Amino acid sequence: MVIGIARVCSPGLNGVSGTRDVATIRSCPTYPAYRRLWWATGIDSLGNGVFAAALPLLAVTVTRDPREVALVSAATYLPWLLLSLIAGSVVDRVDLTTLMWRTQALQALIVGVLTALVVAGAITVPVLVLLAFALGSCDVFYDNAAQTTLPDLVPEDLLHQANGRQQVAMTVGRQFLGPPLGSLFFALALPSRSRSTPHRSSSLPHFWPGCPDGADTRKARRSSTDFAG
Repeated sequence: MVIGIARVCSPGLNGVSGTRDVATIRSCPTYPAYRRLWWATGIDSLGNGVFAAALPLLAVTVTRDPREVALVSAATYLPWLLLSLIAGSVVDRVDLTTLMWRTQALQALIVGVLTALVVAGAITVPVLVLLAFALGSCDVFYDNAAQTTLPDLVPEDLLHQANGRQQVAMTVGRQFLGPPLGSLFFALALPSRSRSTPHRSSSLPHFWPGCPDGADTRKARRSSTDFAG
């Protein structure tokens, strides 16, 4: 993943630092570990982007109150405000690899619980808020650990490249690929969910407060027609 020629601090003849090409860098035993971390960060960021878009849409199917929908969305990012300092302290005291895989396993468990609740039709706004906060909390600890472990995986002269590639993976997954995929997945799953819950419609008038729906809409149209006649 390193392109071009990179100068790495390594003893050459007479102890003078030499220049090693890409092939030599790729044979470095620490480089495969960084590559695994990069893929893990990219997949994690993609999942975070998917849920950042899908959770508020899912909340719209269970509540008419836009404030509650906003609360679900805010719960995803609130851990960054509340837990960042705590996460930094924990990262300095525990094994980073163990912390990262445990947070990922916990996120998988949370997603499984959410899926089961949706299938059972038992999802509520408080549950969505709790699960969104839990997913965001795991993300805080994982990102802090992933950033802290970089110096242990790549040479010092490649640290800026490694950090830049990590940030690209996070930005692309969370902001460019994840949200559109989350919206697409929700749209594909919505028809089956609408059939299972016929009393709920995906139309805007049904969910948005203050908008007439059903018989009220037809009554409003008849009134306007009578008035015009």
